[in-house]
Amino acid sequence: MELVFLDPPYGLAEPPLSACLADLDAGWLAPEGWTVVLTRGHKSSLPTVPVHWATRRQLRYGDSLLTLYREDRWA
Repeated sequence: MELVFLDPPYGLAEPPLSACLADLDAGWLAPEGWTVVLTRGHKSSLPTVPVHWATRRQLRYGDSLLTLYREDRWA
């Protein structure tokens, strides 16, 4: 299983971040399983993620919001 941590600057606009997630999905993630952990400011909008990614958990720590994504094989 792969574990990917993404901690972009909180002010990063949504389109470049969504493009980064799409690039990860285009062959950079292990086919046998993965988790992507994305850190954003809690007031930031969440990026657009590939359709078969599911939000598994969100954790808030101060001004930070951690979102854990895993593959949803049923999508």
